[in-house]
Amino acid sequence: MSVKTFKDLEFKDHPMVKSAKEAIANGADMEEYAKARQAIVKFDNGKELSVVFGSVFYSNGVDTYEAMEYDGCEPRGYLTKEEVTAYMLEIQEG
Repeated sequence: MSVKTFKDLEFKDHPMVKSAKEAIANGADMEEYAKARQAIVKFDNGKELSVVFGSVFYSNGVDTYEAMEYDGCEPRGYLTKEEVTAYMLEIQEG
């Protein structure tokens, strides 16, 4: 079993980025939405976690993140990298 931490996350454009960029091209002020990033990680125990970054989430868009397990849990916001890792370890142990 491989334990995953924040350094294992691979952030990509959030799905909303494409529509935000199209809206910007049409004159809308959606710059913050166009900067949204997301990493989805699947753990060996079958659980999944979404970690998002950007000021349109519970993140300051600088150095905090929002994370939510895909089981109906409430999102945890404004987490540091270390807190995201702690959350990841908690999910993997459960």
